[in-house]
Amino acid sequence: ALMPRTYNFIVSAGTGVEYDPNPGYGFSFTADADHRILIEHLKAQKADAILLCFGANESFKGKAGLDQFASDYQQLIGQLSQEKFNGKSAPRLIVVSPIAQENLGAPYSDPGERNQNLKLYSGKTAELAEKNDLSYVDLFTPTLNQMGQSQGKPLTIDGLQLNAHGQRIVAEALATRLGMTEPWSQDLE
Repeated sequence: ALMPRTYNFIVSAGTGVEYDPNPGYGFSFTADADHRILIEHLKAQKADAILLCFGANESFKGKAGLDQFASDYQQLIGQLSQEKFNGKSAPRLIVVSPIAQENLGAPYSDPGERNQNLKLYSGKTAELAEKNDLSYVDLFTPTLNQMGQSQGKPLTIDGLQLNAHGQRIVAEALATRLGMTEPWSQDLE
């Protein structure tokens, strides 16, 4: 049985994975992708602001994939900026860089080369944001810094996927960059 549309959309949206096991239900990042489901979802939500979180999966292609990534991303930005999902105005697009990969030691792989690629793709997301006059949130630098200072308190469960502590660090970085200045309560955890 297929999962409901919303679940499949959320699972596959923004992953950059070109293969979708449920054709017609997901979202591919590539320039030639059919973005109808994404567009319909954003219209249904009357989206005023969209966080664009790309680069982590795409960075596995390394430096060789960087130009295609930038081209595909630019096309998506162009398409989304032409829409009026709320019926009145174009959405605020916010470009968000990928996070760093954490070094958790054995048995996990050393993230050195991976972080070099993530830094390249993060840099490209910053360039695209500037080129398109969009808000930009750098998550790579603060997560890399925090990972180096974590003193035994990891941010991820496997080097890539955030745990509760990592989610809090990322949420604070996002909120701060987006202008939310309310004090953070430790009780939220």
